[in-house]
Amino acid sequence: MGLHFFGRNDGGHAGQRKSRELPLDVRRSIEFAPSQNRSEMHILSILRRGASIAGARNMSSKRRASPLCNGFGRFAHPIDMRIAAGWSCILVVLFASRVVSGCKTASRPGDADDVDDLIEKHTAARGGSAAIESVRTVAIRLRITEPKFAVEALYQASRTGQMRLDVFSNGRRVYSEGYDGHQGWQLPEDAERATVASASGTAALRHGLEFPTNLPGLHEMRTRGHQLALVGRELIDGTNYYLLELRLRDGFATYLYLNPTTYLIERQRDIRALHPDADPTQKWIERRFEEFRKLDGRIVAFKGSEADILTGQVIQTTEILELRINPQLTDQAFARP
Repeated sequence: MGLHFFGRNDGGHAGQRKSRELPLDVRRSIEFAPSQNRSEMHILSILRRGASIAGARNMSSKRRASPLCNGFGRFAHPIDMRIAAGWSCILVVLFASRVVSGCKTASRPGDADDVDDLIEKHTAARGGSAAIESVRTVAIRLRITEPKFAVEALYQASRTGQMRLDVFSNGRRVYSEGYDGHQGWQLPEDAERATVASASGTAALRHGLEFPTNLPGLHEMRTRGHQLALVGRELIDGTNYYLLELRLRDGFATYLYLNPTTYLIERQRDIRALHPDADPTQKWIERRFEEFRKLDGRIVAFKGSEADILTGQVIQTTEILELRINPQLTDQAFARP
């Protein structure tokens, strides 16, 4: 998920399961974490050089380099990958250690049958297609920590392709953003009216809604207009992951790492900005999903982190504090203020 927050409502839509009654109270004191100053000029120069050659395809090798290794060599996965950005969407982003270790070459790509088999196993591991698809809306209270601050937030999202995120510090709203199904918007702390988000900011919010780590399931990607391909296997920190490329219908590419034992997505990597409208700097970012729990028949990661792959620095961690399934959310909840 990427980070976006939301309001609550107690009723459920017809045909939905009753929402769980969890108070979403974000009005509590937040301690700010100390600032961490760390130069990234050298890393950024590497990324910019890599991006400048992104149009040059070189797929002559029978083996494609891992997305993890791209920052140190050439971009080996489909290089026309569009560098779109995103707060990421959430629902659920994660803890990471140094992700640079364990870089290996991915094995030869698989065929469609292999992909279908992985989709089936992953769907079953998450609780089955019926459980996944029964979740129409969510309202989540989160704790978000970055190197210079810690806040709480309320994220709400709908399968209709809408979301909203409200961020709070010491019980006071300090920032909001949303996507109404057509356009992204932002509302700073003291602003009376929201402004339209940039194209990259809007894309980031939209991408987060489509990821199979949020509301839709991996089995729904193709019917939603996206493409899935098995890149191969990749060994990271002792786990030989199945590596899938997910290319969204607008061309944005992200890479999903399925644990070969649980078949859950434990890692996700792509090139993007963490907060595109605040800092458009593109980075290779890895999300890690942890602390999986079963809620209303569906498996959800309750902790996550995002890390800069080139430096290994954890740039954001998230923790779900409270989660409500199928609260009644109208279009007004996502409309630009």
